[in-house]
Amino acid sequence: MKHFILFFILGLLFYSCKSDNPASTPENSSTNYNNLFSAESSNTRFEIWSATGSNLVYGYNEIGFKVFVNGTEKTDGFVKYNPVMVHFIGQTGHSSPRSAQFNYNSTSKMFTGYVCFNMISDSGSIWLGYYNYNNQNSVDSIPFTVFSSTSQMTGWDDIPGGNTYLLTLLNPKTPKIGSNIFECLLHRDIGNNEYEEVNNAQMMIKPWMPAHGHGSSGNVNPVSQGNGRYSGKVSFTMLGDWEVYDTIKVNNILITKVPPPKFYFDVK
Repeated sequence: MKHFILFFILGLLFYSCKSDNPASTPENSSTNYNNLFSAESSNTRFEIWSATGSNLVYGYNEIGFKVFVNGTEKTDGFVKYNPVMVHFIGQTGHSSPRSAQFNYNSTSKMFTGYVCFNMISDSGSIWLGYYNYNNQNSVDSIPFTVFSSTSQMTGWDDIPGGNTYLLTLLNPKTPKIGSNIFECLLHRDIGNNEYEEVNNAQMMIKPWMPAHGHGSSGNVNPVSQGNGRYSGKVSFTMLGDWEVYDTIKVNNILITKVPPPKFYFDVK
């Protein structure tokens, strides 16, 4: 155990040395993004901002990047971001679903998109960030922390189809009695630390209240909005704990198991 702890600390120091200034003091911008930290090497600096909190967290994160090359801020082109979790106990690294490309948003004045972290940081593993601007400037292997949250994600293997899927809940965050917007993101693992957004799925949701053994009416099945996002409506008729099952087909072929994946809600 002592050898493992020493190895982990040395690993942190090794990766940290690759950044001249791996972190900055968080601050707020006029666009409601929080400045989390910086990743810097040589003449290139990436600032990482979040619109969903003061930390990067498990589940959905709406993030943005500011890019500086030789001290000049970039306002065109694109950013590509690859977060990789490295496990030190006999496992290889893996990534998380995120925007394939972060394009410049003139309103927020940064390159915006999302990432859905599928694990939190712990004592036996480390997240490393790989940043690329316009396929010309890059900063690699910068350690960062992903914190726990109330966000929900669920994953499963579609063995007949040979695919692994991840479903991330976006809304409702604070469910209430009555009709609630139901939004989620659907991704397929395509290997090599890459995920793709699935836009051609058919979803059928079923709310269920286990304590009373009943569902609800007035629900609207989520439909694709593009970019892997699906939106519908879910109805909760009583206070208490609810489950919402999501049965999913792609090209009219069932990809979910029985019972299907579900999310949990405490309606107050």
